[in-house]
Amino acid sequence: MEYFSKNIKLGLDIDNIFSTLKKDNNNILNLYLLYKSVIFGKHMIKEYIIELLEECSYVILEENMLSVNILREIGEYERAMEMLENIKVKNNIKINLIGTTAINKKFYNNETLVLALELEREKNNIEKEYQKETDTRIYKDFKIQKLTVLEQKIILLELLLILETEHNEDLLNEKTMIYLERLLYENNEYDKNLKRAIVLIDAKINGNIEKVSTIEKNVYDFEVDYDLPIILNYDGYEILGRVFLKNFYFESALKIFKKLEMKKEMVYCYVGMDKNLESLKFLKEEMNILENEIKNNENIKNNKTINIIEEIEFIYKDDTSLFSKKLKLREIYHIISELENNCEYYDKSYKLYNDLQPLKLKYKYFIANENYLEAKKTLEIALENFNRESLIYDYGVVLIKLKEFKNAIDVFYKIENKSYQVLINLINLLTIENREEETIDFLKKVMKMRNKENITRKFISLCLKYNKLEEIRNIYSTNKKMVEEIACDFENGKYLIEQFEENKK
Repeated sequence: MEYFSKNIKLGLDIDNIFSTLKKDNNNILNLYLLYKSVIFGKHMIKEYIIELLEECSYVILEENMLSVNILREIGEYERAMEMLENIKVKNNIKINLIGTTAINKKFYNNETLVLALELEREKNNIEKEYQKETDTRIYKDFKIQKLTVLEQKIILLELLLILETEHNEDLLNEKTMIYLERLLYENNEYDKNLKRAIVLIDAKINGNIEKVSTIEKNVYDFEVDYDLPIILNYDGYEILGRVFLKNFYFESALKIFKKLEMKKEMVYCYVGMDKNLESLKFLKEEMNILENEIKNNENIKNNKTINIIEEIEFIYKDDTSLFSKKLKLREIYHIISELENNCEYYDKSYKLYNDLQPLKLKYKYFIANENYLEAKKTLEIALENFNRESLIYDYGVVLIKLKEFKNAIDVFYKIENKSYQVLINLINLLTIENREEETIDFLKKVMKMRNKENITRKFISLCLKYNKLEEIRNIYSTNKKMVEEIACDFENGKYLIEQFEENKK
Protein backbone atom coordinates (compact mmCIF):
# COMPACT_ATOMS: atom_id res chain seq x y z
CA MET A 1 0.00 0.00 0.00
CA GLU A 2 2.78 2.42 0.91
CA TYR A 3 4.63 1.75 -2.36
CA PHE A 4 1.52 2.33 -4.39
CA SER A 5 0.56 5.51 -2.52
CA LYS A 6 4.01 6.87 -3.32
CA ASN A 7 3.49 6.10 -6.99
CA ILE A 8 0.14 7.86 -6.97
CA LYS A 9 1.65 10.94 -5.37
CA LEU A 10 4.61 11.18 -7.71
CA GLY A 11 2.68 10.24 -10.82
CA LEU A 12 5.18 7.68 -12.13
CA ASP A 13 4.69 5.89 -15.45
CA ILE A 14 1.41 3.95 -15.16
CA ASP A 15 2.57 1.12 -17.45
CA ASN A 16 5.46 0.40 -15.08
CA ILE A 17 3.02 0.23 -12.19
CA PHE A 18 0.80 -2.20 -14.13
CA SER A 19 3.73 -4.52 -14.80
CA THR A 20 4.49 -4.81 -11.06
CA LEU A 21 0.92 -5.70 -10.06
CA LYS A 22 -0.01 -9.11 -8.74
CA LYS A 23 -3.57 -10.29 -9.11
CA ASP A 24 -4.62 -9.97 -5.49
CA ASN A 25 -6.93 -7.82 -3.41
CA ASN A 26 -4.38 -5.23 -2.28
CA ASN A 27 -3.26 -4.42 -5.81
CA ILE A 28 -6.79 -4.27 -7.19
CA LEU A 29 -7.68 -1.84 -4.42
CA ASN A 30 -4.52 0.17 -5.07
CA LEU A 31 -5.32 0.33 -8.75
CA TYR A 32 -8.75 1.69 -7.86
CA LEU A 33 -7.10 4.32 -5.62
CA LEU A 34 -4.92 5.30 -8.58
CA TYR A 35 -8.07 5.59 -10.71
CA LYS A 36 -9.57 7.94 -8.10
CA SER A 37 -6.36 9.99 -7.85
CA VAL A 38 -5.50 10.87 -11.45
CA ILE A 39 -7.18 13.28 -13.83
CA PHE A 40 -5.78 11.91 -17.10
CA GLY A 41 -5.65 8.25 -18.05
CA LYS A 42 -8.79 7.15 -16.18
CA HIS A 43 -10.08 5.19 -19.17
CA MET A 44 -6.83 3.22 -19.48
CA ILE A 45 -6.81 2.42 -15.75
CA LYS A 46 -10.49 1.40 -15.88
CA GLU A 47 -9.79 -1.06 -18.72
CA TYR A 48 -6.89 -2.52 -16.78
CA ILE A 49 -9.02 -2.92 -13.65
CA ILE A 50 -11.62 -4.86 -15.66
CA GLU A 51 -8.91 -7.02 -17.24
CA LEU A 52 -7.34 -7.70 -13.85
CA LEU A 53 -10.67 -8.65 -12.26
CA GLU A 54 -11.46 -11.04 -15.12
CA GLU A 55 -8.10 -12.78 -14.67
CA CYS A 56 -8.39 -13.02 -10.89
CA SER A 57 -8.85 -16.32 -9.12
CA TYR A 58 -12.23 -17.80 -8.21
CA VAL A 59 -11.62 -16.98 -4.55
CA ILE A 60 -11.21 -13.27 -5.16
CA LEU A 61 -14.25 -13.03 -7.42
CA GLU A 62 -16.66 -15.20 -5.47
CA GLU A 63 -15.77 -15.21 -1.78
CA ASN A 64 -15.56 -11.46 -1.26
CA MET A 65 -17.23 -8.51 -2.90
CA LEU A 66 -14.26 -6.26 -3.64
CA SER A 67 -14.70 -6.81 -7.37
CA VAL A 68 -18.40 -5.85 -7.18
CA ASN A 69 -17.54 -2.72 -5.21
CA ILE A 70 -14.85 -1.61 -7.64
CA LEU A 71 -16.91 -2.35 -10.75
CA ARG A 72 -19.67 -0.21 -9.26
CA GLU A 73 -17.23 2.58 -8.42
CA ILE A 74 -15.89 2.73 -12.01
CA GLY A 75 -19.39 2.73 -13.52
CA GLU A 76 -19.54 -0.89 -14.74
CA TYR A 77 -22.99 -1.42 -13.23
CA GLU A 78 -24.15 -4.35 -15.37
CA ARG A 79 -20.98 -6.33 -14.64
CA ALA A 80 -21.30 -5.48 -10.95
CA MET A 81 -24.94 -6.62 -10.79
CA GLU A 82 -24.16 -9.85 -12.62
CA MET A 83 -21.31 -10.61 -10.22
CA LEU A 84 -23.46 -9.78 -7.18
CA GLU A 85 -26.17 -12.15 -8.42
CA ASN A 86 -23.56 -14.92 -8.60
CA ILE A 87 -22.57 -14.24 -4.99
CA LYS A 88 -26.23 -14.34 -3.89
CA VAL A 89 -26.80 -17.67 -5.66
CA LYS A 90 -23.63 -19.13 -4.15
CA ASN A 91 -24.82 -18.16 -0.64
CA ASN A 92 -28.45 -19.27 -1.19
CA ILE A 93 -29.74 -15.73 -0.73
CA LYS A 94 -32.65 -14.25 -2.67
CA ILE A 95 -34.01 -10.77 -1.99
CA ASN A 96 -37.74 -10.15 -2.46
CA LEU A 97 -39.44 -6.77 -2.19
CA ILE A 98 -42.99 -7.06 -0.86
CA GLY A 99 -45.51 -4.46 0.25
CA THR A 100 -45.48 -1.77 -2.44
CA THR A 101 -46.92 0.82 -0.06
CA ALA A 102 -44.36 0.24 2.65
CA ILE A 103 -43.85 3.22 4.95
CA ASN A 104 -41.24 4.14 7.53
CA LYS A 105 -41.97 2.17 10.68
CA LYS A 106 -39.85 0.69 13.42
CA PHE A 107 -39.82 -3.04 14.08
CA TYR A 108 -41.41 -3.42 17.51
CA ASN A 109 -40.83 -6.71 19.36
CA ASN A 110 -39.36 -8.30 16.24
CA GLU A 111 -42.75 -8.17 14.48
CA THR A 112 -44.45 -5.86 12.00
CA LEU A 113 -47.52 -6.01 9.79
CA VAL A 114 -45.54 -4.83 6.77
CA LEU A 115 -42.21 -6.39 5.95
CA ALA A 116 -40.77 -4.50 3.01
CA LEU A 117 -37.73 -6.63 2.28
CA GLU A 118 -37.73 -10.40 2.69
CA LEU A 119 -34.76 -12.75 2.42
CA GLU A 120 -35.20 -16.31 1.22
CA ARG A 121 -32.65 -18.53 2.92
CA GLU A 122 -32.33 -22.27 3.37
CA LYS A 123 -35.63 -23.92 4.27
CA ASN A 124 -34.94 -24.09 7.99
CA ASN A 125 -34.04 -20.41 8.21
CA ILE A 126 -36.62 -18.63 6.07
CA GLU A 127 -38.47 -15.49 7.19
CA LYS A 128 -41.50 -16.85 9.07
CA GLU A 129 -44.93 -16.09 7.65
CA TYR A 130 -48.28 -16.89 9.18
CA GLN A 131 -51.91 -15.81 9.01
CA LYS A 132 -53.76 -13.84 11.65
CA GLU A 133 -57.48 -13.26 11.80
CA THR A 134 -59.54 -10.40 13.21
CA ASP A 135 -63.27 -9.73 13.12
CA THR A 136 -62.97 -7.86 9.85
CA ARG A 137 -60.02 -9.24 7.89
CA ILE A 138 -57.39 -11.89 7.43
CA TYR A 139 -53.83 -10.71 6.92
CA LYS A 140 -50.30 -12.03 6.80
CA ASP A 141 -47.83 -11.25 9.52
CA PHE A 142 -44.07 -11.62 9.20
CA LYS A 143 -41.64 -12.38 11.95
CA ILE A 144 -38.42 -10.48 11.34
CA GLN A 145 -35.24 -12.52 11.31
CA LYS A 146 -32.06 -10.69 12.19
CA LEU A 147 -29.71 -10.33 9.24
CA THR A 148 -26.25 -11.84 9.25
CA VAL A 149 -23.25 -9.65 8.43
CA LEU A 150 -22.94 -11.27 4.98
CA GLU A 151 -26.62 -10.66 4.20
CA GLN A 152 -26.33 -7.02 5.20
CA LYS A 153 -23.26 -6.57 2.98
CA ILE A 154 -25.15 -8.01 0.02
CA ILE A 155 -28.23 -5.84 0.67
CA LEU A 156 -26.04 -2.75 1.07
CA LEU A 157 -24.26 -3.41 -2.23
CA GLU A 158 -27.55 -4.00 -4.01
CA LEU A 159 -28.88 -0.72 -2.60
CA LEU A 160 -25.87 1.18 -3.94
CA LEU A 161 -26.37 -0.35 -7.39
CA ILE A 162 -30.06 0.61 -7.28
CA LEU A 163 -29.07 4.20 -6.46
CA GLU A 164 -26.96 4.27 -9.64
CA THR A 165 -29.33 2.47 -12.02
CA GLU A 166 -32.95 3.19 -11.00
CA HIS A 167 -34.18 6.27 -12.91
CA ASN A 168 -37.81 6.26 -11.74
CA GLU A 169 -37.64 8.75 -8.87
CA ASP A 170 -40.71 7.50 -6.99
CA LEU A 171 -39.58 3.89 -7.25
CA LEU A 172 -36.04 4.86 -6.27
CA ASN A 173 -37.22 6.66 -3.13
CA GLU A 174 -39.38 3.72 -2.06
CA LYS A 175 -36.69 1.12 -2.72
CA THR A 176 -34.08 3.19 -0.89
CA MET A 177 -36.30 3.50 2.17
CA ILE A 178 -37.07 -0.24 2.12
CA TYR A 179 -33.43 -1.31 1.93
CA LEU A 180 -32.25 1.17 4.57
CA GLU A 181 -35.07 0.21 6.94
CA ARG A 182 -34.02 -3.43 6.77
CA LEU A 183 -30.33 -2.62 7.18
CA LEU A 184 -30.98 -0.38 10.19
CA TYR A 185 -33.01 -3.03 12.03
CA GLU A 186 -31.49 -2.90 15.51
CA ASN A 187 -31.33 -6.68 16.04
CA ASN A 188 -29.16 -7.38 12.99
CA GLU A 189 -25.73 -8.88 13.65
CA TYR A 190 -23.18 -6.20 14.51
CA ASP A 191 -19.93 -5.47 12.70
CA LYS A 192 -18.01 -2.21 13.28
CA ASN A 193 -17.00 -1.52 9.68
CA LEU A 194 -20.39 -2.61 8.34
CA LYS A 195 -22.21 -0.36 10.80
CA ARG A 196 -19.99 2.54 9.79
CA ALA A 197 -20.74 2.00 6.10
CA ILE A 198 -24.51 1.74 6.65
CA VAL A 199 -24.59 4.84 8.86
CA LEU A 200 -22.55 6.90 6.38
CA ILE A 201 -24.68 5.88 3.41
CA ASP A 202 -27.90 6.50 5.36
CA ALA A 203 -26.58 9.93 6.33
CA LYS A 204 -25.56 10.67 2.74
CA ILE A 205 -29.04 9.82 1.47
CA ASN A 206 -31.19 11.27 4.28
CA GLY A 207 -28.89 13.79 5.97
CA ASN A 208 -30.43 12.96 9.33
CA ILE A 209 -28.89 15.19 12.01
CA GLU A 210 -29.77 12.63 14.69
CA LYS A 211 -27.15 10.32 13.18
CA VAL A 212 -24.33 12.90 13.32
CA SER A 213 -22.94 11.75 16.67
CA THR A 214 -22.79 8.16 15.38
CA ILE A 215 -21.10 9.30 12.18
CA GLU A 216 -18.49 11.32 14.07
CA LYS A 217 -17.55 8.30 16.17
CA ASN A 218 -17.25 6.06 13.12
CA VAL A 219 -15.84 8.34 10.44
CA TYR A 220 -12.26 8.32 11.75
CA ASP A 221 -12.02 4.60 12.49
CA PHE A 222 -11.67 2.67 9.25
CA GLU A 223 -10.20 -0.72 8.47
CA VAL A 224 -10.10 -2.18 4.96
CA ASP A 225 -12.91 -4.69 4.43
CA TYR A 226 -13.03 -5.98 0.87
CA ASP A 227 -16.71 -6.92 1.14
CA LEU A 228 -17.86 -3.38 1.96
CA PRO A 229 -18.39 -0.33 -0.24
CA ILE A 230 -15.15 1.58 -0.51
CA ILE A 231 -15.83 4.55 1.74
CA LEU A 232 -12.45 6.12 2.36
CA ASN A 233 -11.90 8.51 5.25
CA TYR A 234 -12.05 11.39 2.76
CA ASP A 235 -15.54 10.28 1.66
CA GLY A 236 -16.61 9.90 5.28
CA TYR A 237 -15.52 13.45 6.10
CA GLU A 238 -17.33 14.78 3.05
CA ILE A 239 -20.57 13.01 3.97
CA LEU A 240 -20.31 14.36 7.50
CA GLY A 241 -19.71 17.88 6.18
CA ARG A 242 -22.70 17.69 3.89
CA VAL A 243 -24.94 16.44 6.72
CA PHE A 244 -23.91 19.48 8.80
CA LEU A 245 -24.47 21.79 5.81
CA LYS A 246 -27.88 20.33 5.01
CA ASN A 247 -28.98 20.90 8.60
CA PHE A 248 -27.53 24.46 8.73
CA TYR A 249 -24.64 23.64 11.08
CA PHE A 250 -22.46 25.97 9.02
CA GLU A 251 -19.52 26.33 11.42
CA SER A 252 -19.13 22.57 11.86
CA ALA A 253 -19.43 22.03 8.10
CA LEU A 254 -16.88 24.78 7.40
CA LYS A 255 -14.23 23.10 9.57
CA ILE A 256 -14.55 19.90 7.54
CA PHE A 257 -14.66 21.57 4.12
CA LYS A 258 -11.55 23.59 4.99
CA LYS A 259 -9.65 20.36 5.66
CA LEU A 260 -10.91 18.88 2.39
CA GLU A 261 -10.19 22.13 0.47
CA MET A 262 -13.72 22.11 -0.96
CA LYS A 263 -13.92 25.77 -1.95
CA LYS A 264 -17.50 25.91 -3.22
CA GLU A 265 -18.85 24.20 -0.10
CA MET A 266 -16.80 26.58 2.08
CA VAL A 267 -18.48 29.51 0.34
CA TYR A 268 -21.93 27.98 1.04
CA CYS A 269 -20.97 27.90 4.72
CA TYR A 270 -19.75 31.51 4.72
CA VAL A 271 -22.93 32.67 2.96
CA GLY A 272 -25.04 30.66 5.42
CA MET A 273 -23.21 32.41 8.26
CA ASP A 274 -23.88 35.77 6.55
CA LYS A 275 -20.15 36.28 5.97
CA ASN A 276 -20.08 37.06 2.23
CA LEU A 277 -17.15 39.46 2.55
CA GLU A 278 -15.10 36.88 4.42
CA SER A 279 -15.74 34.31 1.70
CA LEU A 280 -14.60 36.75 -0.99
CA LYS A 281 -11.52 37.70 1.01
CA PHE A 282 -10.56 34.05 1.47
CA LEU A 283 -11.16 33.25 -2.22
CA LYS A 284 -9.12 36.19 -3.47
CA GLU A 285 -6.23 35.31 -1.17
CA GLU A 286 -6.30 31.78 -2.60
CA MET A 287 -6.57 33.23 -6.10
CA ASN A 288 -3.49 35.45 -5.69
CA ILE A 289 -1.39 32.58 -4.29
CA LEU A 290 -2.35 30.24 -7.14
CA GLU A 291 -1.85 32.89 -9.83
CA ASN A 292 1.69 33.54 -8.60
CA GLU A 293 2.51 29.83 -8.33
CA ILE A 294 1.21 29.18 -11.85
CA LYS A 295 3.20 32.08 -13.23
CA ASN A 296 6.39 30.76 -11.57
CA ASN A 297 5.72 27.20 -12.77
CA GLU A 298 5.16 28.34 -16.34
CA ASN A 299 8.36 30.37 -16.30
CA ILE A 300 10.33 27.31 -15.14
CA LYS A 301 8.65 25.14 -17.76
CA ASN A 302 9.27 27.62 -20.59
CA ASN A 303 12.96 27.87 -19.71
CA LYS A 304 13.51 24.11 -19.59
CA THR A 305 13.67 21.59 -22.42
CA ILE A 306 12.05 18.31 -21.35
CA ASN A 307 11.18 15.13 -23.20
CA ILE A 308 7.70 13.65 -23.51
CA ILE A 309 8.13 11.26 -20.54
CA GLU A 310 9.10 14.13 -18.26
CA GLU A 311 6.15 16.10 -19.59
CA ILE A 312 3.74 13.25 -18.71
CA GLU A 313 5.25 12.94 -15.23
CA PHE A 314 4.95 16.70 -14.82
CA ILE A 315 1.23 16.54 -15.67
CA TYR A 316 0.59 13.54 -13.44
CA LYS A 317 2.12 15.01 -10.30
CA ASP A 318 -0.49 15.52 -7.62
CA ASP A 319 -1.13 18.81 -5.76
CA THR A 320 2.13 20.38 -6.95
CA SER A 321 1.29 20.10 -10.66
CA LEU A 322 0.56 23.06 -12.85
CA PHE A 323 -2.57 21.36 -14.12
CA SER A 324 -3.96 20.80 -10.62
CA LYS A 325 -3.31 24.41 -9.66
CA LYS A 326 -5.04 25.67 -12.77
CA LEU A 327 -8.10 23.55 -12.01
CA LYS A 328 -8.26 24.96 -8.47
CA LEU A 329 -7.80 28.51 -9.75
CA ARG A 330 -10.49 28.05 -12.38
CA GLU A 331 -12.98 26.88 -9.74
CA ILE A 332 -12.16 29.96 -7.65
CA TYR A 333 -12.70 32.26 -10.66
CA HIS A 334 -16.14 30.75 -11.25
CA ILE A 335 -17.20 31.12 -7.62
CA ILE A 336 -16.02 34.75 -7.44
CA SER A 337 -17.88 35.51 -10.70
CA GLU A 338 -21.07 34.21 -9.14
CA LEU A 339 -20.59 36.01 -5.83
CA GLU A 340 -19.65 39.37 -7.38
CA ASN A 341 -21.95 39.02 -10.41
CA ASN A 342 -18.88 39.83 -12.51
CA CYS A 343 -18.26 37.98 -15.78
CA GLU A 344 -14.64 39.17 -16.13
CA TYR A 345 -13.47 36.19 -14.09
CA TYR A 346 -14.96 33.86 -16.72
CA ASP A 347 -12.55 35.45 -19.22
CA LYS A 348 -9.65 34.72 -16.86
CA SER A 349 -10.84 31.14 -16.57
CA TYR A 350 -10.99 30.78 -20.35
CA LYS A 351 -7.41 31.99 -20.67
CA LEU A 352 -6.29 29.23 -18.30
CA TYR A 353 -7.93 26.54 -20.44
CA ASN A 354 -9.73 27.13 -23.70
CA ASP A 355 -12.58 24.81 -22.80
CA LEU A 356 -16.34 25.16 -22.88
CA GLN A 357 -17.27 25.60 -19.21
CA PRO A 358 -16.29 29.29 -18.72
CA LEU A 359 -17.90 30.25 -22.05
CA LYS A 360 -21.07 28.45 -21.05
CA LEU A 361 -21.17 30.18 -17.67
CA LYS A 362 -20.49 33.52 -19.36
CA TYR A 363 -23.29 33.39 -21.94
CA LYS A 364 -25.73 32.15 -19.29
CA TYR A 365 -24.68 35.12 -17.15
CA PHE A 366 -25.57 37.46 -20.04
CA ILE A 367 -28.91 35.69 -20.64
CA ALA A 368 -29.79 36.00 -16.94
CA ASN A 369 -29.04 39.73 -17.17
CA GLU A 370 -31.01 40.02 -20.46
CA ASN A 371 -27.91 41.14 -22.37
CA TYR A 372 -28.73 39.00 -25.39
CA LEU A 373 -26.30 40.71 -27.78
CA GLU A 374 -23.30 39.79 -25.60
CA ALA A 375 -24.77 36.32 -25.08
CA LYS A 376 -24.91 35.94 -28.87
CA LYS A 377 -21.25 36.97 -29.26
CA THR A 378 -20.13 34.56 -26.54
CA LEU A 379 -22.14 31.71 -28.05
CA GLU A 380 -20.59 32.35 -31.46
CA ILE A 381 -17.11 32.01 -29.92
CA ALA A 382 -18.20 28.78 -28.23
CA LEU A 383 -19.68 27.36 -31.45
CA GLU A 384 -16.45 28.03 -33.35
CA ASN A 385 -14.68 25.55 -31.07
CA PHE A 386 -17.41 23.26 -29.71
CA ASN A 387 -20.13 21.89 -31.98
CA ARG A 388 -22.70 20.84 -29.37
CA GLU A 389 -26.44 20.63 -29.99
CA SER A 390 -27.12 22.21 -26.59
CA LEU A 391 -25.10 25.26 -27.68
CA ILE A 392 -26.91 25.42 -31.03
CA TYR A 393 -30.25 25.34 -29.19
CA ASP A 394 -29.24 28.12 -26.78
CA TYR A 395 -27.96 30.17 -29.74
CA GLY A 396 -31.35 29.79 -31.43
CA VAL A 397 -33.16 30.92 -28.27
CA VAL A 398 -30.94 34.01 -28.03
CA LEU A 399 -31.66 34.85 -31.69
CA ILE A 400 -35.39 34.67 -30.90
CA LYS A 401 -34.87 37.14 -28.06
CA LEU A 402 -33.09 39.44 -30.56
CA LYS A 403 -36.01 38.94 -33.01
CA GLU A 404 -33.69 37.47 -35.65
CA PHE A 405 -36.36 34.96 -36.60
CA LYS A 406 -35.04 33.84 -40.00
CA ASN A 407 -31.58 33.18 -38.56
CA ALA A 408 -33.15 31.34 -35.62
CA ILE A 409 -35.04 29.04 -38.03
CA ASP A 410 -31.79 28.18 -39.83
CA VAL A 411 -30.12 27.45 -36.49
CA PHE A 412 -32.88 25.13 -35.23
CA TYR A 413 -32.89 23.29 -38.57
CA LYS A 414 -29.22 22.40 -37.93
CA ILE A 415 -30.14 20.36 -34.84
CA GLU A 416 -30.33 16.75 -36.00
CA ASN A 417 -32.08 15.26 -32.96
CA LYS A 418 -35.06 17.59 -32.84
CA SER A 419 -36.59 17.41 -29.38
CA TYR A 420 -40.10 18.52 -28.47
CA GLN A 421 -38.85 21.95 -27.42
CA VAL A 422 -36.85 22.43 -30.65
CA LEU A 423 -39.94 21.59 -32.71
CA ILE A 424 -42.12 23.98 -30.68
CA ASN A 425 -39.63 26.80 -31.32
CA LEU A 426 -39.58 25.99 -35.04
CA ILE A 427 -43.39 25.94 -35.17
CA ASN A 428 -43.63 29.36 -33.52
CA LEU A 429 -40.93 30.82 -35.79
CA LEU A 430 -42.35 29.34 -38.99
CA THR A 431 -45.79 30.68 -38.02
CA ILE A 432 -44.32 34.18 -37.64
CA GLU A 433 -42.67 33.85 -41.07
CA ASN A 434 -45.92 32.48 -42.63
CA ARG A 435 -44.27 29.24 -43.76
CA GLU A 436 -47.44 27.19 -43.35
CA GLU A 437 -46.36 23.97 -45.11
CA GLU A 438 -43.36 23.51 -42.82
CA THR A 439 -45.40 24.53 -39.78
CA ILE A 440 -48.00 21.85 -40.46
CA ASP A 441 -45.29 19.21 -41.00
CA PHE A 442 -43.66 20.00 -37.66
CA LEU A 443 -47.03 20.13 -35.88
CA LYS A 444 -47.68 16.56 -37.04
CA LYS A 445 -44.35 15.45 -35.57
CA VAL A 446 -45.07 17.20 -32.27
CA MET A 447 -48.52 15.62 -32.03
CA LYS A 448 -46.92 12.18 -32.29
CA MET A 449 -44.63 13.05 -29.37
CA ARG A 450 -47.21 14.58 -27.05
CA ASN A 451 -50.98 14.68 -27.40
CA LYS A 452 -51.62 18.21 -26.12
CA GLU A 453 -54.88 20.01 -26.85
CA ASN A 454 -53.30 23.38 -27.65
CA ILE A 455 -51.04 21.76 -30.27
CA THR A 456 -53.97 19.86 -31.80
CA ARG A 457 -56.04 23.06 -31.94
CA LYS A 458 -53.23 24.95 -33.66
CA PHE A 459 -52.85 22.13 -36.18
CA ILE A 460 -56.60 22.10 -36.93
CA SER A 461 -56.67 25.91 -37.28
CA LEU A 462 -53.82 25.92 -39.80
CA CYS A 463 -55.32 23.06 -41.79
CA LEU A 464 -58.67 24.86 -41.96
CA LYS A 465 -56.98 28.17 -42.79
CA TYR A 466 -55.12 26.69 -45.76
CA ASN A 467 -57.93 24.30 -46.75
CA LYS A 468 -55.90 21.15 -45.98
CA LEU A 469 -58.88 19.10 -44.90
CA GLU A 470 -57.26 15.74 -45.60
CA GLU A 471 -54.71 16.48 -42.87
CA ILE A 472 -57.42 16.54 -40.19
CA ARG A 473 -59.54 13.60 -41.42
CA ASN A 474 -58.49 11.32 -38.53
CA ILE A 475 -58.98 14.06 -35.92
CA TYR A 476 -62.45 14.83 -37.31
CA SER A 477 -63.49 11.19 -37.07
CA THR A 478 -62.50 10.99 -33.38
CA ASN A 479 -63.09 14.59 -32.21
CA LYS A 480 -65.70 16.12 -34.49
CA LYS A 481 -66.80 18.60 -31.82
CA MET A 482 -63.33 20.21 -31.52
CA VAL A 483 -62.96 20.61 -35.30
CA GLU A 484 -66.42 22.20 -35.64
CA GLU A 485 -65.77 24.49 -32.66
CA ILE A 486 -62.51 25.78 -34.21
CA ALA A 487 -64.16 26.08 -37.64
CA CYS A 488 -66.65 28.57 -36.17
CA ASP A 489 -63.79 31.08 -35.84
CA PHE A 490 -63.44 31.20 -39.64
CA GLU A 491 -65.83 33.09 -41.93
CA ASN A 492 -66.05 30.10 -44.25
CA GLY A 493 -65.78 27.58 -41.43
CA LYS A 494 -69.29 26.20 -41.84
CA TYR A 495 -68.71 25.79 -45.57
CA LEU A 496 -65.40 23.97 -44.94
CA ILE A 497 -67.06 21.47 -42.62
CA GLU A 498 -69.88 20.89 -45.11
CA GLN A 499 -67.28 20.38 -47.83
CA PHE A 500 -65.42 18.01 -45.56
CA GLU A 501 -68.59 15.98 -44.99
CA GLU A 502 -69.24 15.91 -48.74
CA ASN A 503 -65.73 14.58 -49.40
CA LYS A 504 -66.31 11.86 -46.81
CA LYS A 505 -69.36 10.68 -48.74
